[in-house]
Amino acid sequence: MLKKAASLELSLEKVEGHADLLGTWMGLYQNLVMRTHIVGIRGFSRESFRQQLGMKGSVLFLARYRGQVVGADWDLQSNDKVYTQSSAYSERGYELSVSYPLMQAALEHLSCTAGVMDLGGAPHFRMGGAMGRNTSVGLGHAFRHGNLVRKGH
Repeated sequence: MLKKAASLELSLEKVEGHADLLGTWMGLYQNLVMRTHIVGIRGFSRESFRQQLGMKGSVLFLARYRGQVVGADWDLQSNDKVYTQSSAYSERGYELSVSYPLMQAALEHLSCTAGVMDLGGAPHFRMGGAMGRNTSVGLGHAFRHGNLVRKGH
């Protein structure tokens, strides 16, 4: 258990080796699909998620409210680089704004071993990370420019 916010009855945990969480993730992801109208190639299949959950370096941060999973932040770590795969929440998770404590938990725990963290979905920029490391934000930018790690950064 990473943290517990008693006033919200919210607990956070880091989970690795989590193939058994596929059903939980799919429920959260389906809510994301419905809220944001994800279609086509952007809509990952259950099989794709099953394979990704089994990858070395796949890490989930879960938020539980009164014992029920209400959100997850999913990151992929390779050596000293971390890429946020996705985040998804139940309707209750959105109401509780669990995205913020989940991202904080991911940043706190993964920045200890990561030299670069790419959170995705934002313009690319660098900022000072934990322990003087640089943090890279903006996986979308990297994809649009044809690479995931820009040389010289």
